[in-house]
Amino acid sequence: MNNRCFLGLGSNLGDKKENLRKAKELLIQKNIKIINESTIYETKPMYYSEQDNFLNQVIEVKTDYQPDELLEIISEIEKKLKRVRKIKYGPRTIDIDILFYGDKIIMRENLIIPHHRIIEREFVLEPLCEIAGDFIHPEHRKTMCELKEELIRENRKTKFLCDAMLGDIAEWLRLTGFFVFYNPDADDNELVRLSSEKGYILLTRDKELSKRKNINALYIESKEFKGTIREIFKKLKLSIDEKDIFSRCPICGEKLIDIDKDEVKLFIPIRIYEEHDKFKMCRKCEKIYWKGEKYKNLYNQYLEIKDILE
Repeated sequence: MNNRCFLGLGSNLGDKKENLRKAKELLIQKNIKIINESTIYETKPMYYSEQDNFLNQVIEVKTDYQPDELLEIISEIEKKLKRVRKIKYGPRTIDIDILFYGDKIIMRENLIIPHHRIIEREFVLEPLCEIAGDFIHPEHRKTMCELKEELIRENRKTKFLCDAMLGDIAEWLRLTGFFVFYNPDADDNELVRLSSEKGYILLTRDKELSKRKNINALYIESKEFKGTIREIFKKLKLSIDEKDIFSRCPICGEKLIDIDKDEVKLFIPIRIYEEHDKFKMCRKCEKIYWKGEKYKNLYNQYLEIKDILE
């Protein structure tokens, strides 16, 4: 058994602790050796709030199975423990995720390794730090403890919603490291729901929308770009950390990962490949970024606005 893997277990239906125990027992019956396991953590649901708290655990295993075979076994175990997939991120008797399979990187429709949500889930990073704090993420090239500290810092930062008229503001905030939900098709009720449930600050020039109950909203009076940024930062007493610039995808807001130059050669113009040494990628959008004109324009905007903000 030469393949070192980390699996994430979760349950929030029925006898949660027993579900975790049965899942581990069934893994062992399939000749998957458990060599380490974290404490069991109780955590609140992240994406769909209308459900019970979860019990979560991370286990380190050794296996001879290849990733596809391991995924098939996990699916069989989930079915045996009566997992039903009705609501995305909804309640389940058991959930087993392949977090890491050694240092392999796999990107397919049915299998993504490392699990693409690791860096945003404290309920995964906390137990990983407990049993494998020095394990290095093969994409982000940081230890589990470093990623956990980054997430804690990220969670302290203000998170935003932008209405349909503030797409340029959403992009700029993302490119300077802030989490921003922006969907031009989202109606007012959806924005209000998200602000209320997630605690995001709603940015809007619609005075009536900003007065809706049970939300944290900032009504923006300025009509031009720099004035809007200045107003947001002054009213909310925000600041920008330079190391966060260009750390998120401007399209979806996901955190960007560093990617080796040789890995992007086939996907970018040869001129870009020859002129630049460092590249980043959004796994969700599968887009590649480098410090080209867009970055320079952003950074110049940042420098101009920085003087205004100080």
